[in-house]
Amino acid sequence: MTSRLCRGSVALAAVTFALAVTACGADSGSRGTPGSGDGTTDSEPTPLEGTPWTLDNASLPTTSNAVITAEFSGGQITGTSGCNRYTASYRTSGSDLSLNGPPAATAMACAPPLAEAEAAFLAKLVEVDSFEISGSDLHLRDAGGTAILSFRATDTSLTGTWTVTSYRSGDAVVGGQITATITFGSAGEVSGNSGCNDFAGTYTSEGATISITGLTATSANACTPELTQQETELFAALQGATQVESAGTQTTLRMADGSIAAILVAAGEPE
Repeated sequence: MTSRLCRGSVALAAVTFALAVTACGADSGSRGTPGSGDGTTDSEPTPLEGTPWTLDNASLPTTSNAVITAEFSGGQITGTSGCNRYTASYRTSGSDLSLNGPPAATAMACAPPLAEAEAAFLAKLVEVDSFEISGSDLHLRDAGGTAILSFRATDTSLTGTWTVTSYRSGDAVVGGQITATITFGSAGEVSGNSGCNDFAGTYTSEGATISITGLTATSANACTPELTQQETELFAALQGATQVESAGTQTTLRMADGSIAAILVAAGEPE
């Protein structure tokens, strides 16, 4: 009788242990997001496609503060390379990513620091062989697995107040002693100050497109001829914008042909 009881106890203990191991294995396997590597499910990785990315300039062997962006969509990568806009086709398979050929770019003349940053970026871009996304960070790697370009997902919200640092005047983009501001509201309203008068109007924005209409001065201050001209040209530039390109604290509004309409910096940020 004693022997049978012992055998029964051993069998019960074995079953209990097996159930415990199975339960632990199920718990362990349920944790972690594929590719996260940290064993948590706090957040999903940011998708490669459809996300506006801004380059970490530490990726480049220059000291330029160029704003370089990338957006992947439908086999095309587009963005600004610091001065010019570029585009290229790409292909992916799993974590593999490579361009189908050298990127095409516009041919605007750039100041030396921007030109150097642009050249360094475009040269590295053609070396990309794979990608890795960790949270809101994108790392593009070469064939040896070294991260050669690192980006961060960009907040593209326009809502808030911006300082106008440059705007289109005829065929040129002027800056310098500009004191104009613009505020985008959450309900499609836009307001600001042209450097002399307050103004108001409306806007619509969806993805990378924008339309600003009905800009009208709401005050009647006595402006100098220079500020009157600035106001006229600023209104024309803003209302001519069709594309919006956000990169964190800087937003570039562009015309339909890709040329700059205005450059905005988030209020309170260094210009």
